Amino acid sequence: MVPSKLDLYPEELRSEIDEVNDWIYNDVGHGVYKCGFAGMQELYDATVANPTLVRFDEVYAVANKKLIEQYPNLSDSTSGSSIYQLPRMAETVNLQHVKIHYYGSHTHMNPFGIIPTGPNIDFTRPHDRDRFTNAILPAFE
Repeated sequence: MVPSKLDLYPEELRSEIDEVNDWIYNDVGHGVYKCGFAGMQELYDATVANPTLVRFDEVYAVANKKLIEQYPNLSDSTSGSSIYQLPRMAETVNLQHVKIHYYGSHTHMNPFGIIPTGPNIDFTRPHDRDRFTNAILPAFE
């Protein structure tokens, strides 16, 4: 770690940061499993809007009926110079493996083990986050 005066977990914001982190884990990161394994329509409806980004279109769009491109800010997070283009990130993501595992291991949801084709997302496409360049950010030391 590089020494820095930047405090990403300041005492006065910890409660709010923890609350956001809990929401991200429970409703975004883990929310897709709540949706995919919902045993009742009400549970599905309550969780369908919160999938995991990289796997979104490849496996969860079937359940969610939406593509990540329908969420511009989330789509930007997976394209351009963001998550997928971090050094060595792309080589850790094998979407065909994700699909084979997801559609092949959940036989109660996919009894024939059919692995759909597409949607062939281009995570290297340019982003449009430049629209945020005039945003006011806190000063970092």
